[in-house]
Amino acid sequence: MVLPRQDFDRYTPGRDAFFDEVPLLKLDDLRPRFKGKPKVSYMISTWNRRAQLSRALECLARQEFRDFEVLITDDGSTQNLQGVFELFAEFLQLKVYKAERLAWRSCASRAYKRMLPDCEGKVVAIAHPEMMLDFAAMGIIHDSVLGRYEDTWLSIIDTEEQPVKFDWYWCSLKPQFLQGAVYANVDTVD
Repeated sequence: MVLPRQDFDRYTPGRDAFFDEVPLLKLDDLRPRFKGKPKVSYMISTWNRRAQLSRALECLARQEFRDFEVLITDDGSTQNLQGVFELFAEFLQLKVYKAERLAWRSCASRAYKRMLPDCEGKVVAIAHPEMMLDFAAMGIIHDSVLGRYEDTWLSIIDTEEQPVKFDWYWCSLKPQFLQGAVYANVDTVD
């Protein structure tokens, strides 16, 4: 059955049983944030998911490769994520954006379009808020993307325009531990 557009737009996901849960984090051994020009810009768009986002940011704060920034768009969360951002501000170069949610569903591409002009890294990585990276992952992202593309450049070729050179390269990270059938429920739980 296909829902009529008006019913689709008015849909509200069910109550998340873990909505008020706060994860146990270990922050006493984290190093202060990197303060130089980042080589990697790591973008996340989130709606709620406070617990997952907290764990993901802890993993980012533990990265061996430190030359990166984290850009996060809060896409109209009903959870207060400000405390999470404040908690990790001393460990990560954070840029936080708030977006007003236009419907029950998220529009991550709108968030990424908003963040992209502010990215300072040569490599831009787009990720899900539930991704908890291994401590070596950011270095691997940086080295593998630049190792593959640095000697080339991507272009947009229009029929009458000259190619346009970008100053950055991007990759999209996807959690591989989830089965395809699970993705439909990812936005309904934290």
